[in-house]
Amino acid sequence: MSVPVLGNDTSATIIGSFVLTVPNASALAEDVEAKAAIAAGVADAFVVPAAYVTVIVKPWSGKMLRRLSVNDKTVTVEYTLKIPADASLAMKAEGVKRAMKGISVAELTEAVQKRVTAAKGADYHVSVNSQTKPTIGTATEKPPVKSTTSHAVLQWRSTWKYQVWTAMAVLLASFS
Repeated sequence: MSVPVLGNDTSATIIGSFVLTVPNASALAEDVEAKAAIAAGVADAFVVPAAYVTVIVKPWSGKMLRRLSVNDKTVTVEYTLKIPADASLAMKAEGVKRAMKGISVAELTEAVQKRVTAAKGADYHVSVNSQTKPTIGTATEKPPVKSTTSHAVLQWRSTWKYQVWTAMAVLLASFS
């Protein structure tokens, strides 16, 4: 995996998922407080503010569902971290570095459990069973165009540049 280039005008998005054992999967689907605590735990694991993280909790449907008899104790948590361009370079670098290196199941369990305990009490136990390797994306945010040139002219210029670059790419590919 190549290292993304991060700058002051670059935002980063990290997407992943993990399987989580909980006391009651059906109840968790409606428990806003517990889901917020899970999101905050993910944020802690990646060292970013909780406001940058969203989670979607879904019933787990793994292959061994019947054998494990965990259908009401296991969920899949899909998370998205969106680190905005105006966040510090250090924060973006640390979040991306952790995603590339990988956060262990134990580290993720500890971070999520700490936040869930604070929100739901010491009797609410969770455990990360497995996780996917996160994907990392970056985007450069361009400042708004400050020009008196009309929108139609700017659109034409943009289309023309695209057509030139496309033609060049086709020519280069044909000679390869």
